[in-house]
Amino acid sequence: MGMKTMKADGCTLPLPFEAADLGLPSKAQGDGILKRCRRLIETTDWEGVVNRLEKPVDILCWAVVTAAALAIVPVCIRLLAE
Repeated sequence: MGMKTMKADGCTLPLPFEAADLGLPSKAQGDGILKRCRRLIETTDWEGVVNRLEKPVDILCWAVVTAAALAIVPVCIRLLAE
């Protein structure tokens, strides 16, 4: 097992050359997850999802803007009245 060491503020940290030295999963297992995510992203109809959710998101944004305005206006009026 080859090791390098790195000093950071007086502490010595081992830097393993291979992920297997740390007991991490191998790259072959990680590739399966990446392939599944890539396949999900490539085969899903993202444009259709965005088009379906555009109107509800717009309504939610306007509701948040309205709530913020309703919360800020009384504070501004109180500050100006003093």
